[in-house]
Amino acid sequence: MALPSSGEISLKDILDEKQGSTTARTNVSLEGLSKNSVADSSGGDITINADSTSKPDQTEPHSMSEFHGYDQTVSSFSWGSPTSPSVNLGVQYDVDAEHPQYGDAIAAQTFVINHNVSSKTITWYGRATTEDNSPGLSYQTDSETVTYSGTLSSLDIRFAFVNIDFNSNSGYTSQSTYSIAADNNGILLASACSAISSSCTGSTSQQDISSYAGSSNQTFNSNWMSIGTDNGVNKSIILWAGGTGQQNEAQGPDQYIRGSSFGDTINVQLRANSDPTKVVTLYSKSSDINMTAMAYDEDAT
Repeated sequence: MALPSSGEISLKDILDEKQGSTTARTNVSLEGLSKNSVADSSGGDITINADSTSKPDQTEPHSMSEFHGYDQTVSSFSWGSPTSPSVNLGVQYDVDAEHPQYGDAIAAQTFVINHNVSSKTITWYGRATTEDNSPGLSYQTDSETVTYSGTLSSLDIRFAFVNIDFNSNSGYTSQSTYSIAADNNGILLASACSAISSSCTGSTSQQDISSYAGSSNQTFNSNWMSIGTDNGVNKSIILWAGGTGQQNEAQGPDQYIRGSSFGDTINVQLRANSDPTKVVTLYSKSSDINMTAMAYDEDAT
């Protein structure tokens, strides 16, 4: 059982966690508990579990608070190989939203995951959606899986961009957005998201990436967003481009996220246990990336 993540803990609490018992020992040393190759107590040295998400840094000054959340028994973690979808791949990251009556136009890409604790399996699918003047479009891939071994104590998700253009054919950048959001208890689609901000109804975390507007060949990772490890709960991350037009303006926001000619790629990735070495790419697309949101007044002259 892991140590509590906050509150008071004692040297005995730490020793009991590390040795897996309440066996009495003498000469208990905070340095030994906190550092490998130094005796924890009269019982000898116990190696710190490197797979615990919370653990002491092994450097002075040592502190008992470094053991908050420490778990001696959590097992080594590794990802399996994700299976690959085969349905509606061409339209993932490749949808157009168009509003000719100066309203909201949103082009979005969602990935939905669901965790099965007993089988240690993540089921996932991609879903491209739009929101505009006509009935929204929705294109969903078939469901795929990735398995893991060991203990999954936390789960984060992000997009990783390689040589992607975030650009506009209009000067109305103040009425548009490029954004990312995640929901640890639901499915986010274009209809839930704002055309001009990072707000998405139901989301539990957001990141506005509009600072990349007007930029080409952008390579960066979005923030890691926590989606938790609950069993059987749909969770999601969404990337969208959006814009809102103005009355009597023939050309309003025309926002697009496009692949460039320099090895363009968008990856959606999971990270286990807050460990940068425990990252898996669920889906990678390197062609036909073109999410466009157009909003204008077709009656303007």
